[in-house]
Amino acid sequence: MSERQLIDQFVGLARGYKDPKTLLGPGDDAAVIDLAHGPECISTDQFVENQHFRHRWIGPEDLAGRCLAATVSDLAAMGATPRWITVALTLSKAQDRDWLMAFAQRFGQIVGLWNIDLIGGDLTRGDHTSVCLTIGGTAQKGRLLLRQGARPDDGIWVSGNLGGSSAAVDYLERGGAKPRACR
Repeated sequence: MSERQLIDQFVGLARGYKDPKTLLGPGDDAAVIDLAHGPECISTDQFVENQHFRHRWIGPEDLAGRCLAATVSDLAAMGATPRWITVALTLSKAQDRDWLMAFAQRFGQIVGLWNIDLIGGDLTRGDHTSVCLTIGGTAQKGRLLLRQGARPDDGIWVSGNLGGSSAAVDYLERGGAKPRACR
């Protein structure tokens, strides 16, 4: 299978939504989006094997969900609605076509639910797996939530249990069993 065919299959699964403001998506040298709909917020997150995750602890479907949740949360923290995303993947020799398609399918399900358009990316081989997501979205004029706007007694909102990820890594590093979703 050629690289182009592999990318086409990935995009077919991972592009779960097409935003009407996307003028040109995957397939050319760059994506083209119409920014005439308000302030655009852009954020990038990188997730590197053995630094942020271990394959023996997390499958491709859960990795896709974890990376997307962390990346989308950056825009949510600013009061922005995500609209588009790019994904750059470096795959190690251990990640085969089945791994990539499982990642792509879950990725596509989630971005489809959130109406986020996959508009491009990159795929390469390397010594370690990494996932780099760049996300963009819009906010209403005058409604951006900036860190500099925080004041004493403002509420702080979090999701999940604080410290849960760190506790899980510590548990797994000490030889604890993998969660059921990873088996």
